[in-house]
Amino acid sequence: MKSASGGKAASATLAYDAVSDSVTLTADAEATTFTPADVAIEASNLTRYEKTAGDTTTRLDLNWGYRSEWTTAPEYVALGQMLVRQRDVPTGIDTFRSIDFAFGLPSEASTVPRTGGASYALSFMGTRTSLATDSLLQMGGSGTALVDFAGGSLEIVGKTYSFNWPSGGIMGVESPGDVKAKGTIAAGENRFAGTFTATAGTADTYAGDLDGGFYGPGAKDIGGTLYGASGPLFFSLAFAGYGIAKTYADDTLANLEGTTRFRTAEASFTPQPLGNPLGEAIIYNAVTQTYVVGGQGIPLGFGITYGPANRTPDKDTPDMRTYGAAQATVDGKIQYTMGVFDGKAQGIELTYASFMQVSAVRTDLDGKVIDQGSGYIGFGNATAPDQMPRTGSASFAGLLFGDITDGKKSLASLNGRSELTANFATGALAASLSPVRLDAGGGSTALGKYEFNGAIDTYAASFAAAWSGGAGSLAGRFYGDKAQEYAAAFNVQDPVLGQLVGVALGARK
Repeated sequence: MKSASGGKAASATLAYDAVSDSVTLTADAEATTFTPADVAIEASNLTRYEKTAGDTTTRLDLNWGYRSEWTTAPEYVALGQMLVRQRDVPTGIDTFRSIDFAFGLPSEASTVPRTGGASYALSFMGTRTSLATDSLLQMGGSGTALVDFAGGSLEIVGKTYSFNWPSGGIMGVESPGDVKAKGTIAAGENRFAGTFTATAGTADTYAGDLDGGFYGPGAKDIGGTLYGASGPLFFSLAFAGYGIAKTYADDTLANLEGTTRFRTAEASFTPQPLGNPLGEAIIYNAVTQTYVVGGQGIPLGFGITYGPANRTPDKDTPDMRTYGAAQATVDGKIQYTMGVFDGKAQGIELTYASFMQVSAVRTDLDGKVIDQGSGYIGFGNATAPDQMPRTGSASFAGLLFGDITDGKKSLASLNGRSELTANFATGALAASLSPVRLDAGGGSTALGKYEFNGAIDTYAASFAAAWSGGAGSLAGRFYGDKAQEYAAAFNVQDPVLGQLVGVALGARK
């Protein structure tokens, strides 16, 4: 493990004593022990030790990662950070020492794969310090590691944000930073090393060393550190990550087993952070055939379950299987309706991607509508980052479903066609939506074509594009073992028609 320590890299070792229930961090031959009496926070995702001696405050965070049915964290590696602040009382000037590291159960070298590849979802924790000032910034963030076991190499790409220590700072007060690293796996070992570059702050560019290894059986997890400098500025970042499950050719939606948490793209005309429509908003249990729906785009509720007991076949349409659920409130009830696309309609058939529409109507005790909303969620067996094509291009064609809304309720439904062109070699992406307005009386009106241009993020197996005619976005994922299908959420602020929201999905031509 490497870390920042007085402007240089430090070797750090964390040891646990089960008899005294204490932990000792040794860095540059200096050992600091924390006992249960020093515990300031003890939660499922964080253990924080803190102690003060005179003008010096020492804090050790052991970050275990968030674990719930909606989140995943590494099982065999975790992040650690020790911050030491010493205050000169007469001047009020602080000096800092920071140590950022990853710790856990390393993989046996013999179990590290020597063929194939893998991708890992990373979490970051670190610090930025300076010999020229008395300030310290903490960093967090996330990224992806792509590992080529056959070639003995790896790449890391990620984003960071900075905030003030010890607390009270505002995350995102500085522009987000970027991290890129490349490394080589030591032959026959579980370790790797390399170099990295990073940007942070307004114009700071850092360069330094990558050091890390694999953790758990078969290199299930990954962890390490990035330490570098930019003149008098120092950059220390630790990372820990878990392997992202691959999708195989026979992993169709018709062949699901056990419990699956789908990677999703969602849109809603209820308020939500439109800049982040990608997440994991659906959990499906193949044994009970139930969907648990959450995420930002679900109006007026979270964690609603739909299954065979909730089926409302009398409300099915040729393309959708419909479910219903009611939730009592102190002043009335919320009625949920959920429809799942059956996978084929209008000449298209999908095997890895699908979507659902969820609507909610909240009424008072007299049945009067208080609030309502609707959301569309694209989901499926997503392409893992290491499975993404990196050469050639492909054209896709499919459908769209959505609404024209006033931000509170639907004014009309939409369907239509969607097309997408992906240049996997350059990362360029172009898409078009051709929506058709469906009127209550059964009529329909074609609304023209909406063109989008954007980019593919091969490290996240996703894409994002902007409407060329004004304010509007399209964000989605690729699905299947070779990115054969796509599903994307769209949100367009048409100055004449209003807000168009929904989902587009399709397959390679």
